[in-house]
Amino acid sequence: GNMMAVWRQLVGGIAKVHARQFRGGAGWGEIKVISQGSDEAVAADPTVVGSPGGNFLVVFHQSSGGKTNVLASRINAASDAWTAPESIENYELGDAARAQVAMNRNGNAAVVWQEEPGDGSSRIMMNRLTAGVGWSGPFAINTDPYADTSLPFVALSDEGKAVIAFLYRETPAGPRSVAVVQTSD
Repeated sequence: GNMMAVWRQLVGGIAKVHARQFRGGAGWGEIKVISQGSDEAVAADPTVVGSPGGNFLVVFHQSSGGKTNVLASRINAASDAWTAPESIENYELGDAARAQVAMNRNGNAAVVWQEEPGDGSSRIMMNRLTAGVGWSGPFAINTDPYADTSLPFVALSDEGKAVIAFLYRETPAGPRSVAVVQTSD
């Protein structure tokens, strides 16, 4: 089978995301630098998922200009070429953190992350990738503007239903609990 390894490595003093694919019968391929950007763009926390068909999706954080974004890059089994990293979140006021990704056997994916707008609150965001179509656009999983949410995780069924679990606290001094949300498709 095919496998993918991703990691963060310093290149000229700047942290970049790298990937290397293993193809059954052919061995390890070349090391590819996935993250792009200016010399001050620092990449971190890469995570990878794959489908049985050999398609892979890498999600990572990249900080530049005082803001941290969630970026994604894909490789198609047939092309062996990575797409240019694209921002999958569009919140311009705060930072994104703790991105997690899941992919089903059809190559569809869901990415969740913690969005921190800078006012002491945080919310859980999600974006979905439909194979052959593209990203649907980011949306909030929780909409309580005063809630403190963190540490999201996601699973995705073959039918496209996502289950998202995260820590939730209604008030800054309140107790934490685990919230679970399921999407309809």
